[in-house]
Amino acid sequence: MGSSERQDFDTAIESVLREEALRPVPPTLARRVKQRIALLTLIQREQSRFRYALSAGIGVFAAVLIAGVALALLTGIPTRLVGDVPGAMGYWDYVKIEVVLSLPLVLGVVAILFALPAGAILVTALWPSRKPADKFHDPMAV
Repeated sequence: MGSSERQDFDTAIESVLREEALRPVPPTLARRVKQRIALLTLIQREQSRFRYALSAGIGVFAAVLIAGVALALLTGIPTRLVGDVPGAMGYWDYVKIEVVLSLPLVLGVVAILFALPAGAILVTALWPSRKPADKFHDPMAV
């Protein structure tokens, strides 16, 4: 589309719009726009607070975990456990063998526990609903 065609197109649109009567603005338009802006502001504020709280929680958890590991290593707890506690390594061997022997049972239980909610989610997501979803629902509409 060339420059002259675009100019002709703009002129045609302006001439049609000049003939069109202006409709009055609804009296509730400003109030509804302000409500929507306030709602969006609250949503964004809540999202940023959630991100901050989540990152702070992860940071505190990581700091406590690192401090605990550092404290255990600095005080020599693993070395003392091996050398000073009688039967500690024997108990550790027992735990490893029990975990390996019970692994098939545990995997079966875990598979069942994950399969039931996953199946329910799939059925819910794939089942056709009787009422079509309203994609453009306006929560602020009166």
